[in-house]
Amino acid sequence: MSGTRLDLDAAEGLQTAPPALSYFRADNMVSGSGNSIGGWVSGAAALVELRVQSNGIRTLPTLSGLVSLAILRVGDNDIQSLGSEVCGLSGLVHANVSDNPIATIAPCFFATNTAMRRLYLHGNKETLALPLGPSTAQLSQLEILELFDS
Repeated sequence: MSGTRLDLDAAEGLQTAPPALSYFRADNMVSGSGNSIGGWVSGAAALVELRVQSNGIRTLPTLSGLVSLAILRVGDNDIQSLGSEVCGLSGLVHANVSDNPIATIAPCFFATNTAMRRLYLHGNKETLALPLGPSTAQLSQLEILELFDS
């Protein structure tokens, strides 16, 4: 993978993303600002993989402008819904949002992330409302959909 790989022991204090940042990982960073990733992510245009698992994150920043983002791993957090902030990711092929208390997913998540091949939703709320219908029909590339324990 070309570009810059950034593994941080502490993601706090990062105001802007390095222009060539292609990989960001901050797992198990539960600390004072564990409720969000930070707005800097929205400006990381070269980001290919975003991995922030087990952090107590409640909300995701707007990711829709990240056309290079192929892998999103935000499992084992406190995310309660996937809204428009994760729509329009034309390059997204792998999304792991498992083990969150997600109750709703916006139809645009399925309708606009059409390159997705693997989607892991297991371990979410039993009442997870999937917007099945025309929006999910757009996922013609989807190979793996894990819903068990949801």
